[in-house]
Amino acid sequence: MEGREIVMKLSFRHIVAAGLVVGIAGLSAVDAGGRRGGHRGGHKVDRPEGGFRAVLNLSEDQQAETRALRQQGRAAIEALRSSGEATREQVKALHEQLREAFKEILTDDQRAQLEEIKAERLAAREMRQAQRQAKKQEAREERAAALGLSDDQRAQLEALREQHRAEMEELRGSEDVTREDIRALRASHREAARAILTEEQLALAAELRAERKAESNHRGHKRHRGPKPADGDDRAGGDSGEESIIIDGDAARTTPATAVQSASWGALKSGQRR
Repeated sequence: MEGREIVMKLSFRHIVAAGLVVGIAGLSAVDAGGRRGGHRGGHKVDRPEGGFRAVLNLSEDQQAETRALRQQGRAAIEALRSSGEATREQVKALHEQLREAFKEILTDDQRAQLEEIKAERLAAREMRQAQRQAKKQEAREERAAALGLSDDQRAQLEALREQHRAEMEELRGSEDVTREDIRALRASHREAARAILTEEQLALAAELRAERKAESNHRGHKRHRGPKPADGDDRAGGDSGEESIIIDGDAARTTPATAVQSASWGALKSGQRR
């Protein structure tokens, strides 16, 4: 075990020495990755491979080594906090270092089991994503039919969605993207969509949006979800515009799930929650 600890310590020294560091702002964004709303949780780097440890039935020695790895991860995070610059690629590299260090603790059989579990989880996640996309597409078709969109309008809106997806992906790749950039892109998207619709369709879309908002508020009240986001909040559905109903099948979003799946600024900034 001592030999492995030395390897892990060297690994983390090399991480820091190589400049794999993240500033306070960047680290905060990464800490927010994969969460919704205001809930704050721990960063993945503190918990290599998450709950896999219990499933893999680690020995006492392996558990001790995993705890040591976790502690070294915390130390690495503290070192990261002291720096002022980092990129998403560097953070990903740190994650990869942690994953590889964790795998070194495992036996061959455990590593094979780990890969099998991860493959199963990936397949399940992809299936859920496909189901969500199918539901969104069905909702878009229903709303398009309700608004009486022509084939030409449908084609224009589909092209607009693809353009918006590409532009959002480009923003996600930027290191200095701001909330204002996201809002400006969404506003531009809404205006372009409005230009495709007729006045009658816009009026009908507004009615449909109002009905959907009322239904959503009713469901939220029954679940006691607490206060809604304020106007202008990036997570709010209230500023999405009438046309979002037919563009995305969801009045709360005008962007595809691959771009801002959790509608979370932290998730967007860190590139997590894919």
